[in-house]
Amino acid sequence: MTLRAVSPSVGGGGTTVTSVNGQSGDVVLDAADVGAVASVSGTMVDNTDPLNPVILSDPTKVSTSSTANVLYGTASGGVQTTVTYSTSPTQSTVVYRTATGQIQAATPTTDAAVTTKLYVDTQITNSIRAQLVHIEDAVDATDVVTKFNALLADLIAKNYMAAA
Repeated sequence: MTLRAVSPSVGGGGTTVTSVNGQSGDVVLDAADVGAVASVSGTMVDNTDPLNPVILSDPTKVSTSSTANVLYGTASGGVQTTVTYSTSPTQSTVVYRTATGQIQAATPTTDAAVTTKLYVDTQITNSIRAQLVHIEDAVDATDVVTKFNALLADLIAKNYMAAA
C-alpha cells in the first residue's frame, strides 16, 4: 500500500504529516512494517513478531495424508512428496528400525547391497564345507595341515574372520 502525506482535514487541527514509520514522501508499507499477516506467493506469513515470522500455510507443500507409515520430504527439484517407511524389507521405502533396534534386509543381489546375518553365515558355512572337501581328499597329515592353513588364510582374506 502507498501512503501520501496530506494536510489534515478542516477542523482536525495539527500539522501536515511529513513522514510515516521513519519514511517521507510517498511511503510504501508492507505487512511486516505494521505487524500484519502477509500473503507472499500464496504463502501466509504471520509477522506479529518480526524477529520470528511464522509460515501459516504454503500451497507448494503436500497435503497431509491419512495413510499409515508416511514421511513427508523433498524430492529432486524441490518437489514436496511423501515416502512410506517400514520395518520389513520392502522396496521403495525408508528403513525403520524394529522395536529391538534391528534393520531387516532382503537377500543381496549386488555386491553393494546390504546383507542379512543368515546370508553371511550361509556363505561362510559353504566356504568352509568346500575347503573341508579338499582337506578330506588329502593323502597325508602334512597335506591336511597345509590345506587347513590355506582355508584359514582364505577366510581371513575374505574378512570372514580375523587373524589370530
